[in-house]
Parts: sequence; structure tokens; C-alpha cells
Amino acid sequence: MITVFLLLAFCSSLSIYFFRSAAPPGGYTGAGLETCTSCHQGNDLNASGGDIIVTGLPANGYTPGTTYTFSIAIAHANADRTRWGFEIAAMNALAMPIGTFSSGDPKAAVIPLTGELGHKEAPFTSPQGFYTFTDLKWTAPANPGNNEKLITFYVAANAANGDLTNAGDFIYNKSIQIPLKVVYTFTGNGLWSEANNWSNNAIPPSVISTGAEIVIDHQTNGECVLNVAQQISSGSQLTVKPGKRLRLNGNLIIQ
Repeated sequence: MITVFLLLAFCSSLSIYFFRSAAPPGGYTGAGLETCTSCHQGNDLNASGGDIIVTGLPANGYTPGTTYTFSIAIAHANADRTRWGFEIAAMNALAMPIGTFSSGDPKAAVIPLTGELGHKEAPFTSPQGFYTFTDLKWTAPANPGNNEKLITFYVAANAANGDLTNAGDFIYNKSIQIPLKVVYTFTGNGLWSEANNWSNNAIPPSVISTGAEIVIDHQTNGECVLNVAQQISSGSQLTVKPGKRLRLNGNLIIQ
């Protein structure tokens, strides 16, 4: 009886391992109270020398409806890891999922029950200390509201030893916050300083913040006349649409 019990327990543990290596269960990104350490145990969360590097998400602000292609790299202190996994969630201010994930990487897929993105058939490698999931995609909400002015991405990653158990693996976790990009659009004709020349009567402040953008898209046969001092901070942007004119009667400072 003891032998049978131990065998059943081992088979159950092994089946859970294979199920989760095929695809993570979702809900373990750290957005709530749990991370992958709920199952993968034996090492501290975010052990020294390891990291998650996310590149391609719009650090200076997202544009509604835009699809961003990004990558997730998992780094480990020693070149002795042979299997790799991850999951990522995007949450609004109410901790509700926001935007849509997809993947061009065959080793990643959307997790059906949560809409998060995670590994698919967690890849095996020769012993190494670095692995990158590429061609991952997130599409921003088309009509963000007040609760989407700041999106938080939660990422969990597993640098595993590939021994077909949940012991001895290293779990890393981090969060990234991305604001809604602020865009001021000149749609009228004439002076910069007149509110009715701007979309929603929103005149840009004299110094626009990092990540913001001013777009000149005036009426046909019109022009935009800068008659005040305007500073474009580093990381912000001034865009004059093709065929449009920006006449400078004031001071324009671009850092």
C-alpha cells in the first residue's frame, strides 16, 4: 500500500510538471499574491545574479490601439540552466487585464483562462545562463479610460534545471509600469495659443513631459503659428504631418 501510494503521488507530481511545462497555469505573475514559487521551490525569489530583461514595450508611453513587439530575456548567474519558462500579465489601475497578447514565437502562446502570455512547451537547451523569448506582442486598448492611464506589466520567469521536477529551479519576478502617451494635436488654423485650434481644446503646457507628443495636423490650406515659448523635453516628440506648416514666431526649444 505504501508503495502504491508513493507511486501515485509521484505520477501525480510528474503529470502536473508536464502540464505546466507545456503551458503555465496563469495567475502566477506576481500581479496578485502568488508567483511561480508557489510550485517551484528550493531557491529564493529573485536570487542574486538573475534577472528578467524586457525590451520593446513603450517605456515612454503607449499609444491606444498600437501593437508592440517585445522580447523577454531570462538571465541566470551560472550557465547551468537547461529549461526556460515565463508568463506576463498587463493590468490597469483596478488590477483588471488590459490589452491583448499574442505571439509570433512558437515557444509562447496566450493562456486561455487568463489572457496572459506564457511559454508553450518550455524549451530545453544545453546548459546556459541566458534565454530569450522573441516576437511577443501586446496590443494596447483602443479606447483607454481613466483606469488605463498607467498600465502595469507583471512578469515571472523560470530558469529551470530540467530534471522533470519542480525543485531546484530559479524564479525571477518584476513589474514594469507604462503610462498612456499624452498627445496634443493642432487641428485648427492660426495661433498656437488659441485653445480652439487644439483637439479637445487641450493646449500643450510650455514644457511637455517625457513621453508626450505634439502633432501639427492643421486644416487644409492653413498653418500653425507658434507665438509662444515651447520646450520639447528629452524623450518627448514634435511631429509635423506631411504637407503641414509650422511657422515660428516664438521660441522653440528642443532638448
